[in-house]
Amino acid sequence: MFAKEHGMEYIETSAKTGSNVAEAFGKITEAIYKKVESGAIDVTLDSSGVRLGTEVKMEQLKDSRLSLNKSKKPKGGGCC
Repeated sequence: MFAKEHGMEYIETSAKTGSNVAEAFGKITEAIYKKVESGAIDVTLDSSGVRLGTEVKMEQLKDSRLSLNKSKKPKGGGCC
């Protein structure tokens, strides 16, 4: 599989049903968070491609925990 061969995550999702969409975003968010926390991504550099929101401080990131609400299911199609 392409993703595995290139060290990438792969999650099959469906915009139509909403299946695994929250999980995919959660995994991406967690991976970015871990890289910021470890210093692999420096959010102070524009070239990193990652910026903090205007209300977010690094202390808030360190104190927060990522969570997915897996009990929520999209109503209807879940997209568009």
